[in-house]
Amino acid sequence: MIFTFLKGEYRQKILGEYRKRLLVLILSLLVLLLFVLLGLALPSFISLGDQNKVVLLEREAYSKNVAENGQTEIENQLKGMKEMIVVLKQNIENTPLVSIIEKILSEKSFDVTISNLSLERKKEEWSINLSGMAETREAMVDFSKRLEAVSSFSLVDLPVSSLAKNKNISFTISLRSKF
Repeated sequence: MIFTFLKGEYRQKILGEYRKRLLVLILSLLVLLLFVLLGLALPSFISLGDQNKVVLLEREAYSKNVAENGQTEIENQLKGMKEMIVVLKQNIENTPLVSIIEKILSEKSFDVTISNLSLERKKEEWSINLSGMAETREAMVDFSKRLEAVSSFSLVDLPVSSLAKNKNISFTISLRSKF
């Protein structure tokens, strides 16, 4: 360095002054950097605050909308359900649906699972479709034969395609019944 030619006390003063000025320069640069970063971040903070206000206003508007329209929507759904319940009560009183289901389930063994049961009334007759899964072909055929043995069922139709596999067989059985 250039200070090596200076002697003693004068050299110490100059090095002390150099270090002070260097420290002031570094601190000034850090302060300048802080102001630049603050200047760059300030619009983001302002935008974030505005977006927060917008979200809160939208949430409040949505809550009001749900409070106003939600009740009427729920009331409409309840009215529709009441109407469906009235229709179902009339159908249950007129038809022995429970006995049909009981007869089907009483013939089912533990290795046959029924996943879907649909009933359709056609004049004096019921069309019933059973879908499910049987662990073995024998269990499925046995279930079909037991359904045929029930006098209430006039037709039991197990498609031949259901007999193709030996295990884990998906099946659909069609039944006809007069109740």
